[in-house]
Amino acid sequence: MKFFPILVALTLPGVALAQAQTPPEQPPAKAAPVEEKVAPKTKRVLVVSFQQLDRKIKNNLPIGQDVADMMTLSLVNIGTRVVERVELAALERERGLQNGGGSQAAVQELGKLKGASVAVMGKITEFGVFEKNASVAKNAVNQATNQIGGLLGKKKKSSDDKKDYELRVSMDVRLVNVETGDILAVASTTVTESQADDSMESLFGKSFAQKNSLAGAAVAATGLGSTTTKADDWNESAAGQAARKAVSQLARSIFGKIPLAPEGEIDDAITIKLSVEGLASFKEADTLAKSIAKLKDISEAEIADFTPERTEIVIKGAPKAIKGLAANLQDDSAVMSLGLKIARVTKEVITLKK
Repeated sequence: MKFFPILVALTLPGVALAQAQTPPEQPPAKAAPVEEKVAPKTKRVLVVSFQQLDRKIKNNLPIGQDVADMMTLSLVNIGTRVVERVELAALERERGLQNGGGSQAAVQELGKLKGASVAVMGKITEFGVFEKNASVAKNAVNQATNQIGGLLGKKKKSSDDKKDYELRVSMDVRLVNVETGDILAVASTTVTESQADDSMESLFGKSFAQKNSLAGAAVAATGLGSTTTKADDWNESAAGQAARKAVSQLARSIFGKIPLAPEGEIDDAITIKLSVEGLASFKEADTLAKSIAKLKDISEAEIADFTPERTEIVIKGAPKAIKGLAANLQDDSAVMSLGLKIARVTKEVITLKK
């Protein structure tokens, strides 16, 4: 007797039959749009030329401005608003800041003029090639001998080809509040790199060393020297790369201490002083300041000093608004009601008189 298998489908509560029709696939739910986060803007930063304390290179290889340019680029790359250094050369010279000299007060004055809230002041404390494991005195002698050789356009010959050298770059910076002079942050760093020898040419590159030495200047004047530019040579040299590494470390160290700009602050705002002669009362000065603050693209107009003889009002706004401020003041209702007229206009001060 043959048995034939019989398949039996049991239907239980909550269990669907095998042949039951499956529901159509639903399209995948669209992901909620991700809101792009915009990094908060920092207040504007002024970077002045670095001061060179290492006498071995200070007089013949002035790199304070080059290092300041590096710091500017490093800060911009990590999201900082920085005053363009191209426009600072003449202003630094006027205040004795071109080689990192000058006073902190001069830096604060320049910062206010350029609409910066904080300033970066730096020092190059050590910059040179040293013999590894040599005494301090021996390194000092080697550096002095090498410096003289560099000035003559010659390499220092070594009697020992197996000597090991290292390039050493040390810098420190401080972040200063332009308005109060308070120090917001300080940082220092040292970068060392192995070096084949201790010649200036090896350290800075051929054309850079030539153009910054007495012999090299004479060669450059003849037009027979290398066609490589100083900037190219510096950027590609061991010294330039080590300096850039040190500057990058310093920039990241102080970045978190740079104040953030309040929402709605005008980008790249600059300041100018308004000097007013002959106001009879503080009330008149206040009326004038409030009227100026209402002008288009002017963010602030604050009374800095008041006397019946002379009142100073500090005005902050967009560059275009500051440049056109003198013309707009002529039509300002408060200026006309107080009987004021423009007596003098410079880049830094507008003078009004009754």
